[in-house]
Amino acid sequence: MDAVITGIVSLVSAYMTYRGVVATAKAKDDPHPAPPAEAATGERALALVQHAATQGTEDQRQDLINFERNPSRNQDQLRRAVRELMEANPALLTELQALLATAPAAATTNYGAVTIDNSTVNAPVIGVNTGMVNSTSYRDEPR
Repeated sequence: MDAVITGIVSLVSAYMTYRGVVATAKAKDDPHPAPPAEAATGERALALVQHAATQGTEDQRQDLINFERNPSRNQDQLRRAVRELMEANPALLTELQALLATAPAAATTNYGAVTIDNSTVNAPVIGVNTGMVNSTSYRDEPR
C-alpha cells in the first residue's frame, strides 16, 4: 500500500504543480507550457481520490482541500487521506493500482528541495529519502 500512496502523491503533486504553472502563466498573459506526461494521470488520480472522499470523513475532505490549496505544504495530509480512504475502500486501492500501472515513467519522479551553499534549489529528484544526506564537493579553483 505504501508504494501506491507514494506513486499517487507523486502523480497528483506533479499535476498540481502543472496547474500552478498554468495559473501563473494565465495571470501574466503568457503561454503556458505543454502538460508533462504524468499530468493527465495525476488529474485522474485526484478525481478518484476526491470521489472517494465524498464517502469519507470531514477530516479527509478537509485534508484534500488543504492539499489543493497548498500542495507542497500539505503532502502529508494527502498521504494520510489516501491511506485512510484506501483502507476503508479496497476498490479504491485496486483502481489506483491500475492507474499507476498505466502511468508514464516520469511519474516516479518526486519534487524535492536541495540546499546548496545556503541556497535552496527545487528540482525533480528520483527516489525517496526520508533522512538527511550530506555530501561535500570541492572545486578546483576558488571563485
